[in-house]
Amino acid sequence: MSSQRPHVLTTYSGRQLDLDNCTPQAIFIDDIASALSKICRFGAQARRFYSVAQHALLGQDILLGDLGRADLSLFALHHDSHEAFVVTCRAR
Repeated sequence: MSSQRPHVLTTYSGRQLDLDNCTPQAIFIDDIASALSKICRFGAQARRFYSVAQHALLGQDILLGDLGRADLSLFALHHDSHEAFVVTCRAR
């Protein structure tokens, strides 16, 4: 992250992503996949490393296999994809 441009990320692929001026064309699947495979689900409180990517694939498997909902497959796969670039915390 640059001090000159505090909301610009250099992604896994080396591309620059400006979070203040982001478009769908600026998002690439390899950057999403790389990041989500490294982020631990459940605030890293799991006993074993369980990535956001694993969580997304499990959700997709459940919708496709158990529920037969191919129409929701892409939604399940990408329901947490934003976490590749922006992770939020909520205070309770």
